[in-house]
Amino acid sequence: MDDMAQLTPDQRPLAARIDTLLADANRLRARGDFEAAEKRCREALLLAPGNAPAHELLGDLFYQRRRGDAAIDHYRLARAADPQRAILEDKIGRASLLIAEAHIMRVRAEELLAGKRNQIPRRPGVSAVLSLVMPGFGQIYNGEYLKGAAIVCVWLMLMLGMGASALGSLQGSPRGDFSSFDLGAVLGVFFSPPALWWMLPTTALWLYSITEAALRAAKTMTAPEDLA
Repeated sequence: MDDMAQLTPDQRPLAARIDTLLADANRLRARGDFEAAEKRCREALLLAPGNAPAHELLGDLFYQRRRGDAAIDHYRLARAADPQRAILEDKIGRASLLIAEAHIMRVRAEELLAGKRNQIPRRPGVSAVLSLVMPGFGQIYNGEYLKGAAIVCVWLMLMLGMGASALGSLQGSPRGDFSSFDLGAVLGVFFSPPALWWMLPTTALWLYSITEAALRAAKTMTAPEDLA
């Protein structure tokens, strides 16, 4: 109202028309009709090319449509026309973050198409716990299905071999009387030389599965340039 009072009688109809166009643009924006709102803003700029509110509103419209570069252009024009409006600096910063986010998403999409990123981010802790429960499960969680299935199969074969070796030692042991359970005898045969030959690779594969799954998951949490 104060600005309108400072205008000459010849300028007031033009200012009123611009205010009407911008008010319409805000209503259309609230309804989600961004194209019609943009049209009203551009009509206002045809009447007053340096109008700061029109440029700012256009910037807001482009920002909502995730077009950060166009938003920044209009925010800067609005700042040039009205340097005292401090909120424009904040809006320029948010639009810049939008551009950076779009750039990261574009790089990730390009790497996905190029085969450099073939899985979504995974949590290293979850991968490690799953491999602790069953070797290979962490790799399956990471999206490495063939590797995970291979580790599961090999580990089960090693476990069967270790169990068969231990059972053979227990049956051949003088203390291998199954009528009474002897915990010392059972533990002894599991740590006997035949069983140890199976236990060592079994344990090594288990530890490898836990470590490799956690490290692979950690890589999926890094920036795209670190995955090359």
